Amino acid sequence: MYTMLLTEDVVFRSRFGAVSFSAECLAVFTSYQQAKATSREAGGQLFGDIVDLRTMRIRVATGPTRGAVRTRYSYQPDRRQENREIAAYHKKGLHYLGDWHSHPEPHPTPSASDTEKLAAILGQSRHDLNCLLMVIVGTSELPGGLWVSTVTIDGNEEAVREQ
Repeated sequence: MYTMLLTEDVVFRSRFGAVSFSAECLAVFTSYQQAKATSREAGGQLFGDIVDLRTMRIRVATGPTRGAVRTRYSYQPDRRQENREIAAYHKKGLHYLGDWHSHPEPHPTPSASDTEKLAAILGQSRHDLNCLLMVIVGTSELPGGLWVSTVTIDGNEEAVREQ
């Protein structure tokens, strides 16, 4: 586990605009990194604000819900519990903006099933977004160990971190 705490937002850019992750989100990601050989994948949802037409700010990253199934190489969320989270955060004025999960590799990349699952969620969701976010948390120190991409019904496109 890495002890360096990020105290500033980390910003990525995609063709849809800027995506800013709060320090609190990054702390959640760090707490679920698969640092040990026995660590299981984890995941959750991303909630935040649509600041303007070209900027999303991720303020909350949730952790695995009680009914999630976690193994070393897979994560299956409990979608019923996650739908309850979406409703609860919506009441607080935050939008569901995507999902995150961990991978046991330093610099993660999505599998085909990762992209397919999020594209299916996008198609079934009620919102006005052009895309959803997919974040994969690797074992390298953050933010270098993050894969951030936008997912549309056509696939995913990696976002680039601002320096």
